Amino acid sequence: HFVDFMQFLTDAKPVSAWSQTVGGRAREDVINEDNTTVYIAFDDGSLGTLVYVSNGDKSYSKERVEVFCDNAVGVLENFNSLRLVRDGRTNKVRGSILRQDKGHENEIRQFVEAVAAGKMFPVDFEDYVLTTRVTFAALDSQKSGESVSL
Repeated sequence: HFVDFMQFLTDAKPVSAWSQTVGGRAREDVINEDNTTVYIAFDDGSLGTLVYVSNGDKSYSKERVEVFCDNAVGVLENFNSLRLVRDGRTNKVRGSILRQDKGHENEIRQFVEAVAAGKMFPVDFEDYVLTTRVTFAALDSQKSGESVSL
């Protein structure tokens, strides 16, 4: 879902992916997919970095999003705490405006509404395809050590 989220934030399409695992390959036929970083280039020049690790401390936030743009920084922790920094000032957003939501209820609701309306896909199908292509490209990149164009 983070690849989808990056597409949403950038309003751009991914064009390539490069990925490396922590510690490289455990064996020739096994890639350490639970501890990896994926770098994604977008068609507007944006870059996204996805760090997926399972070797950290469980007490640390599970999901963290950092966005740097337009001389500002946004840090979203576990989708329930947002810190916005611009011009040396920090604004913290918490409470009812943010709540951790894995999206399951909304996903099912949109699916039911789309079926009832006779639509196959309620959102842009190309985004789904690109997200899938990024994940496959990341796996190919882990094997080859090279960036993979989509």
